[in-house]
Amino acid sequence: MAAATRIAEKHGMSLDEAARWTPPETSDNKPMPRQEFYQRPRKGADFSNAAQTQQSADQEKKRWQEAMDKAKDRGLDKAEEAKKAAQEAANARRRNSKSRRNPVIHANILLKETSFSFEEIADITGLDVYQIVAMKLKSRNAA
Repeated sequence: MAAATRIAEKHGMSLDEAARWTPPETSDNKPMPRQEFYQRPRKGADFSNAAQTQQSADQEKKRWQEAMDKAKDRGLDKAEEAKKAAQEAANARRRNSKSRRNPVIHANILLKETSFSFEEIADITGLDVYQIVAMKLKSRNAA
């Protein structure tokens, strides 16, 4: 396939044109040597062939775009749009997640590992200051 692509590009042809190409026959029904196909002289005809190839590519692109537009009109891209919407909703949930630790466990960790005041811990965890003080007192060792 790679070789066919290189040959087609070398001679300014599309792959379809190269596949349909047959060597011209001589007057005594013997095929021309294959060497002539590969060693065609590059002259003005090649430039017109390149222009035709570009025009063909433009037409193919236009046909493809029209087919895509018709498919969208029929609703064939709705599944793709639904998938995008679901992904965006999932991303929004992840960014705006309100899930937090259990406030009591979080307060215990803050009491043990930080030197925050009771008021600061109450602000962070959302618990009452009296609950925080009670937890601190309960966590002390009995003397």
